[in-house]
Amino acid sequence: MTNTNPIIQFKEEIQARGISVDLSKCEYEIKGDKLIGLRITEADDMEFDLDSLQSLERLSLTVSKRALPESIRKLYNLTDLMIPNNFLFQLPEWISELENLNMLDISNNFLLELPEWIGNIRKLRSLVSINTKIGYLPESLRQLNYLDGLVMWRNKLSSLPEWFYDLHSLSYIDLYKNKLTNLSNSLGNLTNLTSLLIGSNELAVIPDCFGSLYKLLVLDFSGNKIEDLPASIGELHALEKLIISGNKLSKLPDWIGELENLTELDIRSNSLTSIPESISNIQYLTTLDIGKNKITHLPESIGKLQYLSKLSISYNPIVSIPVSLGDLTDLVLFIDKSQISLVPKSIKNIEYE
Repeated sequence: MTNTNPIIQFKEEIQARGISVDLSKCEYEIKGDKLIGLRITEADDMEFDLDSLQSLERLSLTVSKRALPESIRKLYNLTDLMIPNNFLFQLPEWISELENLNMLDISNNFLLELPEWIGNIRKLRSLVSINTKIGYLPESLRQLNYLDGLVMWRNKLSSLPEWFYDLHSLSYIDLYKNKLTNLSNSLGNLTNLTSLLIGSNELAVIPDCFGSLYKLLVLDFSGNKIEDLPASIGELHALEKLIISGNKLSKLPDWIGELENLTELDIRSNSLTSIPESISNIQYLTTLDIGKNKITHLPESIGKLQYLSKLSISYNPIVSIPVSLGDLTDLVLFIDKSQISLVPKSIKNIEYE
């Protein structure tokens, strides 16, 4: 009697063909009597016919052979294809034949460019290319009308073409650790953005165009060379997380208090000498990191931040700490050892950094 368990069927086929796959490290996703998800992390030989896996919707494959089994092109139900760590120098064009593909992860390969044909994957919603060597974006990307997320950490992008800002469906952009030196004012066209992460690039100036990005929840410009923050950031009333650590800011603008929904503010490792009184208006703030600046005094009004649970003030030349912080019962205060004598007795939870 034929076994109808899809996992057993898959294992039997692998064993019958003598294919070198560590089955103990495979992960499976079952829906009814169908195998819809498969993850293979160690395989020396994957040149076999995948026709029997027509029900697959998600496939994650590491074959370590600098080539992918071409039979993947026949998996017409595939929506998610993850092919990281495969020593690929180029992507096979048949990937564009996967007409239902929503998500493509090509991370940790040796790719120097994205192929022009990638614009033919018209249903693509998420493109992930972490730790590759891509230096530019092909114009065909503008054909991806449903592209929602672009994640390209650790690449070599030095600029974004003007047409990039016409990708209106984008809600999530993560370009951490590239070589970007500027952003266009057209950034304001991306009105569906909820997360913009451009940490560890080479930006000195941020365009003053944030007023239209009313959906933005997370903004990260850490590790750049920014000296001033544009006033339009103060119009981001939905913003929950602002990370601008590791820049060259000498002043935190008063409008910071207008970010009424902010829960996390990280301004560590700048050149700030003070914190504005208006910070007390950020009523939902839970995490505030002002460590490694040049701050000597904290505003007394900081004690009004009733939800503040983490405050880091370490490595600042602070001469006094407001007693009002002692009223924040959930607060953990992070200090360096030279500041211990400044801590009011009413503050009970202290940790060293």
